[in-house]
Amino acid sequence: MKKPETLGGGMPQEAIGERPRDVLAEREGGIEVPETAELESGREEKDQAEQERVEALREQVKRESTPRKPKEGISEYIQKYVPEHLQKPDVLARTISGLAGVAGEMLLRFQGRKIEGREHVPTDGPYILVANHTRDSDPVVTAAIAGRRVDYASTDMNFQINPALSWFFKKLGLYSVKSSLGNISTEEKAALMERVPKYPGHQRPYYQSVIDRPMDVANIRQFARETAALLARGEPVVIFPEGLWLFEGNKMREAYPGVELVLREYKRLTGKDVPILPVAISDKQVHIDELMVLGDGEEIHTVMRAIAEHLPEEERGFYSE
Repeated sequence: MKKPETLGGGMPQEAIGERPRDVLAEREGGIEVPETAELESGREEKDQAEQERVEALREQVKRESTPRKPKEGISEYIQKYVPEHLQKPDVLARTISGLAGVAGEMLLRFQGRKIEGREHVPTDGPYILVANHTRDSDPVVTAAIAGRRVDYASTDMNFQINPALSWFFKKLGLYSVKSSLGNISTEEKAALMERVPKYPGHQRPYYQSVIDRPMDVANIRQFARETAALLARGEPVVIFPEGLWLFEGNKMREAYPGVELVLREYKRLTGKDVPILPVAISDKQVHIDELMVLGDGEEIHTVMRAIAEHLPEEERGFYSE
């Protein structure tokens, strides 16, 4: 882990293929992700295959070297991959984004939560704000921390509740990431469905659809490209690497390996490293750590452990050791 020399100028959670073959690395546009065969039968074999898919991705991310620059220029890349609703934020979008930051500040003051390390927040240039995420208020808290317009990698569930909320979330700066649960077993999925509340009414059908959703290598490619394009435009992006909330309280879960691919895609595009701003959010305080840059071979776990150090012991979960 190293500190960035300059600032310069985010939970996809899936990466497998569908053709019946052994685990292979597939390259498209510089992003490498593994593929694996779908087993035809047997619960245990299916669970094992799902675990192997995620492990294969982790190993691929760990081994992957910085690929060649894309054929298109940066401006063409931005135009191609920035989500349509974020291409040209209008006055209303900027107003809503600003109000989200104000709401976050007011909430923190009302709750008496301290903010430590605000001096580490960049005032310009791109960075990825990485935070733990178990509270509904986390997005507005991160908006308050950023102090300027920020984009959010968000589960696609937020765009399926109703048209009005979908419109609002798009104005706020959210862009859709297809969730998946390929790294938990059949038994864990069943236990999850027992925990998902019946109300609000959209949650149980959504979680069941994610459980049933086949993993798709295209999703992680799309996430990495869209996020890299937003960063290349000079904007900060918020990513919650723990992915879809599994109704397990405030404990941290193991992060998905998607941020590393974003970092490599951004460097492939710009030739620069993008810094990461670790933020630990708890009921008593919000701690903002120093900017860091992940070195070659380092994983998102390095950032999550830095976050865990500033959380109460009972909230560290997977990162408690």
